[in-house]
Amino acid sequence: PITWLDTRVDAEGRFRLKRFKNGVAAITIVPNDFAILEKDLGEQVGDLGDIRLSPGIRIRGQALTAVGQPAAGIYVNAGTGGSLHGAASYVKRSATTDAAGRFELSPLPAGEQSVWISEREPIGGRFVSHPFPGVFVSRTVTLTEGVEPLPVELKAVPQILFHAQYVTSQG
Repeated sequence: PITWLDTRVDAEGRFRLKRFKNGVAAITIVPNDFAILEKDLGEQVGDLGDIRLSPGIRIRGQALTAVGQPAAGIYVNAGTGGSLHGAASYVKRSATTDAAGRFELSPLPAGEQSVWISEREPIGGRFVSHPFPGVFVSRTVTLTEGVEPLPVELKAVPQILFHAQYVTSQG
């Protein structure tokens, strides 16, 4: 079985988590102003020593409609999926576009990050829908420590709507 435990750091940056005996563990640190850090602990117990956070890299960009107009109020996400000890490990950064369709995400670690738009945003324990002004295709961005990435443009693709009728073999 998988168990999730949450904690916060104190004023000196220390934290404590109770650990189950005879198991493996991993920690995920999600700071506001540094890159997300995932650390596989295996069966290690006791003091973990200093854990140093990297400044990370911010993804900035703009969301546009299919005709090139700013897409305001769109929920933009970036992250990378993986696993630690067979448990899903998916930590992401999110932001809502401003009136000009611009967004800036909190820092992410170096590596490949997927950037996508989703319709539902978790707010206060529930999901709030943000209707799309079109269909958006996700993008992959490679982040390199110390290198400012180019702005990401997320533009809706042209689309058509069609109606269809399903007919069984009996007509």
